[in-house]
Amino acid sequence: MRTKLPLIPVIGALFIMLFFVPVSVAFSATPSDAQKTVETAIEGKIDLNSAHEEQLITLPGIGPKMAANIIDYRKKNGPFKTAEDLLNVKGIGPKVLEKLKPHIEIL
Repeated sequence: MRTKLPLIPVIGALFIMLFFVPVSVAFSATPSDAQKTVETAIEGKIDLNSAHEEQLITLPGIGPKMAANIIDYRKKNGPFKTAEDLLNVKGIGPKVLEKLKPHIEIL
C-alpha cells in the first residue's frame, strides 16, 4: 500500500528548488564571457599596451593566466602594433582574437 505525501511540504520543497536555488547559483557563479563583454563595453575599449591584469581579465576569453601571458609578451617584445600581434601570445588563436577585437585598441 502506498502512502501519500503531504501536499504542502512537497509544494514548499518545489518552491525552494525553483526560486531560491537559481538565485543562489546566479550570485555565486563566476562572470561569464557575456558578463565580461558587457562590463568592457560600458567602460570602453581597453588599450593592450597599457592595460593591467585587472583590465585584461574583463575581456571575453581572457582569464588571469592569459592576462599574464599578454603582459609577459608585451614586456619581452615591446608594445603591440596591431591586434593581430596577439596571435603571437601563447594561448591566443584566431577565435579568441575575433572575440577580442571589438573590445581592444592599440594606442
